[in-house]
Amino acid sequence: MTHKEIASGLRATGFTISLPLVAKLLKKHGYVKRKAQKKQTIEINQNRDYQFKKIARLHAEYREASNPIQPF
Repeated sequence: MTHKEIASGLRATGFTISLPLVAKLLKKHGYVKRKAQKKQTIEINQNRDYQFKKIARLHAEYREASNPIQPF
């Protein structure tokens, strides 16, 4: 719920309130926006860069064979 929605809801019930006051009250009482949390992978994959090594190998093979390589 946004500060604007909170202020609108309070106004609908008869309160006179501004957006800055809503923000100030929420902050005072410890209410803050939740932030996305980064999570680390639990399992480490040993073949993680196999795909990239394969692409690099194929790229080198095509270059050595004088085949045209299209840029991505």
